[in-house]
Amino acid sequence: MPSIVSARCCVSSGLARKAEVIFALTVFLLSAVGWTRAAGVIEGLPVTRVYPYEEIGDLSRGGSLTFDSLGRIAVVQNGAYFALNDNTWQDLASHQDNSVRIIQAASDADGTTYYGALGSWGTLQPEPDGKVHVSPLVPAGRPAWVAATNFTKILCAQGGVFFGGLNGIVFCNTYTGTRDFFELAGVAQLFELDGKVLVSSYVKGNYVIDLKRHRLVEADRSLFAGLTVNNAAAFGSDDLLVSTTGRQLLLYSDGKLGGFPGALPGRISGAISALQRLADGDIAVAVTNGGIYIVGRDGEIKLSLTGPEYGRVASLACNEAGVLWALTETAVIKILYGHPISVFNQSLGILVLWPQCVSWNGKLIIASNGHLYEPVAPDAGAPVHFRLVPELWRNGTWGVAVAGPWLLAGTSDGVFARQSASPFKLVSNLNVTRLVATNSTTCFAIGMDEIAALRFQAGKWQECAPRIPGVGFPAIVHAAKESVWIELGANRVARIALKSGRLESRILDSFPSRQTEWVNVSPLGDVTMLSGADGKRVYFNERTETISDAPELDRLIQRVPFPVIRMCKDDHGTYWASHAHGVSALRVAAAGGESETDYDLINEEIPLVEPLPGGDIWVTTGPSLYHLDSRKPVDAFADVRPVLVSLRDARTDTEIVRGGRPLLDSMRLPYSENALVLKFFAGTYRWRRPPNYEFSLNGRPWSTSRSTIEFPDLREGKYELGLRVNDDRGPVGSETHLVFSILPPWYRTWLAFLACPVAVAGLVFALIRFFVRRAEARNAQLEKVVAERATELKAAMQKLQIEAETTATLAERNRLAGEIHDSLEQGFTGLKLQLETTANFKSCSTEVKAGLGAALNMIAFSRKEVRHAVRNLHSPILDSVDLETALRQVVIQNMPEANHATIQTIGARTKLGSSVEHHLLRIAQEAVTNTVKHANANRVEIVLAFEAEHVQLTIRDDGCGFEPGAVLNGNGSHFGLPSFRDRASAMGGTVEIDCRPRAGTQITVRVPLAGTPT
Repeated sequence: MPSIVSARCCVSSGLARKAEVIFALTVFLLSAVGWTRAAGVIEGLPVTRVYPYEEIGDLSRGGSLTFDSLGRIAVVQNGAYFALNDNTWQDLASHQDNSVRIIQAASDADGTTYYGALGSWGTLQPEPDGKVHVSPLVPAGRPAWVAATNFTKILCAQGGVFFGGLNGIVFCNTYTGTRDFFELAGVAQLFELDGKVLVSSYVKGNYVIDLKRHRLVEADRSLFAGLTVNNAAAFGSDDLLVSTTGRQLLLYSDGKLGGFPGALPGRISGAISALQRLADGDIAVAVTNGGIYIVGRDGEIKLSLTGPEYGRVASLACNEAGVLWALTETAVIKILYGHPISVFNQSLGILVLWPQCVSWNGKLIIASNGHLYEPVAPDAGAPVHFRLVPELWRNGTWGVAVAGPWLLAGTSDGVFARQSASPFKLVSNLNVTRLVATNSTTCFAIGMDEIAALRFQAGKWQECAPRIPGVGFPAIVHAAKESVWIELGANRVARIALKSGRLESRILDSFPSRQTEWVNVSPLGDVTMLSGADGKRVYFNERTETISDAPELDRLIQRVPFPVIRMCKDDHGTYWASHAHGVSALRVAAAGGESETDYDLINEEIPLVEPLPGGDIWVTTGPSLYHLDSRKPVDAFADVRPVLVSLRDARTDTEIVRGGRPLLDSMRLPYSENALVLKFFAGTYRWRRPPNYEFSLNGRPWSTSRSTIEFPDLREGKYELGLRVNDDRGPVGSETHLVFSILPPWYRTWLAFLACPVAVAGLVFALIRFFVRRAEARNAQLEKVVAERATELKAAMQKLQIEAETTATLAERNRLAGEIHDSLEQGFTGLKLQLETTANFKSCSTEVKAGLGAALNMIAFSRKEVRHAVRNLHSPILDSVDLETALRQVVIQNMPEANHATIQTIGARTKLGSSVEHHLLRIAQEAVTNTVKHANANRVEIVLAFEAEHVQLTIRDDGCGFEPGAVLNGNGSHFGLPSFRDRASAMGGTVEIDCRPRAGTQITVRVPLAGTPT
């Protein structure tokens, strides 16, 4: 069949040609209508977040999903109990009692969490460290079958909780605390139906649990007809969807059990592993080796996920609209179903790398990574899959464009065009990198080396202007109203225009930003916006071809809270602004009102929005491709309200309060617990990225934080903590307020303040008493020291007085000796000379001479006595030498022969007072003189001994001796020995005289050193 291009060129050639054209158009319209039906349901994969077991913790196959008392998703498996707090998993199980390893858990409406284990069941209670421990409710008198039963089924019903295992069921009445045991082999499932609790058994059939009569009653056989129910989920309050062990999906409605309508039962090729009621009323069905299906009450399949990651789902869970959790063999998957953004990737048959999306004849065509893709009509609820366009080129397809009914593809071999179902035809041999159609008849072919303009004229596509040199690699191209813009790189863009049959290129490389950065191009009708990554922009007027202002666009852009990088406008007049945090839709109503909708693309940088005819929005960032369904509502998170997870004491790391309510009553905490760590949960998992928090303490400015907030050292007082969740735009949802008080320490309580004056007075009194006693003690010490110093001073004064008296006495004696020597002795000498002269006169008679002789004798005697007195009064020897030397001089004067006298000093020499030295010298002088005059001795020995406590002077001779008694008790003519006693007494010492006739004499003088006069 000839192509539609040929038919249009030859429309006037005859009826045969007209018939061909009519046939081709018919084929085109039918294909367009067929794809239009499919195009209305273009959906990609829902946004998901995969948590591998390695990220969660020590998990393996065989677990189950549940929700804890705070509404957080949790994984229970063989003793582990992992809960997800925003974006962090934590194991809540205590692991202290390894004899009970929980295998199932569920929470009732009031927040109590129950567990099931081998031979055990009960509640999970919080511990001070934030963990939970098992609190068994197993009575002592339990039946024997309980010990061998794994309680894997927990059903929280009105009035109590049912625990089911393979060997039977236990009912725990939460009001009375009683236990009912129902032994039943092969328990498969527990479920509620028409207000009754039923149990299905693999071997016994189905029974109703009759709590009033405490027994099992066989269910209506006509209803179940011997079927074993392994999963059940309710549609609302009346209808129930059940699956059987025989892979059947049945609907209970109006008291009857029948087949489930729709196409899903025909797709079930494996066992139904889980049924889960969704918050919006639909039910999720997990089929082994099949996938996950979300179905409505009428059997409509609203979402079909059949990838390999969904073929081994063991458990499903849901507690909020738009979020479905699936537990597989290797991971936990969060599925954000019903979201306006869907993802296209390799699992849908397309390799994504800077894709270009166009709508041709109502059908989506994508050029990506050198390939051309077209969608395959999907099954109901399934994402759209893609296949390669049958005609491919060996060097790849790098550009695609639609001009009217024509699809143009650019390759390294040239530009190819096709219309309807006709094959591609080469229309230009240019090596093409990008294609851009500016209208239904004009297309620009951009290559690295050359640029060409193609126009549909004369019934065919052909180049309509001479080629011009290329301007660089055309990374991203845009079609403006009358031109084509090329993003070339940092601070460089090009504009290509067709004027009067000629191509013109213009390079723009001067922009207001001082930094070198990529320039993004956004054609917006008559104005093209050129912007950098920092949001700085200029506008190019397509009519005047100059830089100009665009105040209306500036005002519109100001509504977006982030720097706008690119903008475009769709057929409905909606502006799409892309920025680093996603895409914002700005709608301008005819009445002048404006509205804004934000779409979060997680961490995709500077997305490129491609609006297609009919309002179909595609977003790409290079390696990613998203479809945005603007007809679906965006979750505004208006109901988000964070809840308190725990309040801990940072110093002891113990839990003070375990949360659960959005608003807590005022708490009173002791001052020892003023270092607090608060952990919060956002209350929802609808986030595409981890949420942030803002908190304000006592009305202070809001601060940004993660889910954990720390207050290391709070003063006493009342506190009100405001908490809210925020995203990049600002706060979302409502605030949570936590009111608590820090009690003052004991020393700052009112009792302490009352006792403070008493304590201060007592302290002052004690201090005064202390200082008084201290002063008294110091005074006593000072008095003692003063007394000691006074005693020492008195002794020193006495010693000084004695020394002064001695010195004065010696000085006076020396003076007297001098006076006597100078007066009396000289007088006696002169008188003797006169008398001798007189006696020698011839005229002197004999009687006169006799008288003069007597006078001379008297003068001689008196002179002798005077000399003796002078010698005793003055001893100048000690003025210049020590005592030992003075003793030697005395001995030498009296006994010139050196071998007749010896002097010996014993002990360490000690300085003696002048008085002591004087007396000892006089005693020695007198003793030596007596020895020479009276004893006729040959030898004299003098010993001066210095001992520890006294000094001793000993004088020994070998003379004739004498009787000491006769001398001491005589007539007073002997003055030497009595003077010894007087001098010894003056020194405070003693004298001993050892003398016998013809046996020599020894005189010993002992003087104490302490207290001797100086």
